[in-house]
Amino acid sequence: MASEGLSVHSFFTAGPGQEQYLLLGTVEVTPKKLKLSVTGKERFKAGKKVLEKNLGTAIRHRVDSIESLDSRLSKGTGRQPKAQEIEPEVERQILEDMHDEHFRRWLDMRIPALGNKTPRETSKTEEGRKELEDLLRVLEHNERLKKEKGKPEYDVSWIRKELGMEKG
Repeated sequence: MASEGLSVHSFFTAGPGQEQYLLLGTVEVTPKKLKLSVTGKERFKAGKKVLEKNLGTAIRHRVDSIESLDSRLSKGTGRQPKAQEIEPEVERQILEDMHDEHFRRWLDMRIPALGNKTPRETSKTEEGRKELEDLLRVLEHNERLKKEKGKPEYDVSWIRKELGMEKG
C-alpha cells in the first residue's frame, strides 16, 4: 500500500530516557499539504521559522489559523487524528535521516545534563566522559527498547566514534 502522508510529533522530556510529558507540536505531511499544529503563539512562530529555514522554497505558505481549545473540544474528543500507515522502509529512512540530523547538531549543543557543555567539549575530560557515558548508555538502551517493540532502531555507534568513546 502506498503511503499517503506522515505525522511527526515533537515531545518535551526531562532528558534521555525520561517520560515524554508535553506535546510541543505535530507536523502532518501529505502529497499536497503540510500542516503544523501547536499550542500557543510562540510555539507556532518558532515552528514556522523551523519549517521555513529547513524547507525554504519547497513549501508555500497559504494560511494561518487559530482554534480555541473550547472550539477544538466541541468538535469531539480533541485528540489528534491517527497518522496514516507508511511503508516500513520509508518510515525507517525518514527516521534515520531525522536522527542523523538531530545527533549531528546534538554533538555541539549545550546540554543541561552535562553542565551546559556540549558533548564534544564534555568528551575531552575524564569526568566529562563519565557523564557522557551515562547519556550514551541511556540512548543505546532506548534504541534497544525500540527494537524489542518492533520499531526501527537507530544505530548510535557512530556517535561514540565521533566522540572517541568506542566500546573496547
